[in-house]
Amino acid sequence: MPAALVLHLRTIRAWSPSTRQLHGLACALFEGDDADHTAQQKPFTIQQPTAQSPTALRLRATWYGTEAVPGTALESRLLRLGNTRCQVVRTELRTESFAALASAGATTRATLTFHSPTYFQRSGEPDLTPDPALILGSHRRSWNTGVGPDSPLWIDDTAWQDLQNALRIDHLNLTTTTRDSGYNRLRTGFTGTLTLRLSRTAPPHTAHLLATLARFAPYAGTGAGTTHGFGATTSVVEVQRGHAARYDSPRRSAPPSAPQDEDRPRNRTTASAPFKAPSRAAHQSSSTPQSA
Repeated sequence: MPAALVLHLRTIRAWSPSTRQLHGLACALFEGDDADHTAQQKPFTIQQPTAQSPTALRLRATWYGTEAVPGTALESRLLRLGNTRCQVVRTELRTESFAALASAGATTRATLTFHSPTYFQRSGEPDLTPDPALILGSHRRSWNTGVGPDSPLWIDDTAWQDLQNALRIDHLNLTTTTRDSGYNRLRTGFTGTLTLRLSRTAPPHTAHLLATLARFAPYAGTGAGTTHGFGATTSVVEVQRGHAARYDSPRRSAPPSAPQDEDRPRNRTTASAPFKAPSRAAHQSSSTPQSA
């Protein structure tokens, strides 16, 4: 189930984690300290932390696995990363089911914001092209990983091809940014905003697909290296004229818990097959917590 987390960390000294340390922290949270961390597909993302004080960090991470968030990500515990120790003081959690994301209304237009360098791997080489098919294609792969091949929410090749053929870039404001890759070299990616729209001749079901993948983007991140802090993404889905729903990773404390309905977003704070298009009458869903 997709989940967005904010972790409040305390360190023994001022610390700005390297890309490798950030990845190690993500693996420790979602896979456990003793797990095999070499799996090719990892259903989680992590972002560079923000410093609240020299020894207090606020870290954002997401999970989009088939199962619930691993308990290791919610424990208040001491993490060891090389010669650095990091205490998880508090965790804010918000979950939203795949079904809720897929049934919250259609759209012909969505804006994605890339907060950290975003790039793709093509034939083993990095590619910075902001191609809509590459962008939403990465979201589709993560979505299908999360729902599983037997789910009615699986996005099959035919539905994906229809969406891919209908995608257009409406507006973009991007720049390139470089940061450490974690492998003794720099990695360049694009940051900024990109607005996608559907062509006038797009099949009706593509509006549901675009809305679903755009809502899911903040959980999945975009492109390669999302478990190393790359490709952090938020989105604005224009469900109807004059109204938009914003989808973010958590930036502030989650609101009080909603009723524990499977298809409703959930909030929690812990201390120390072909794609089945939803009904056109479906309403706009709630977003994940807004940016501060």
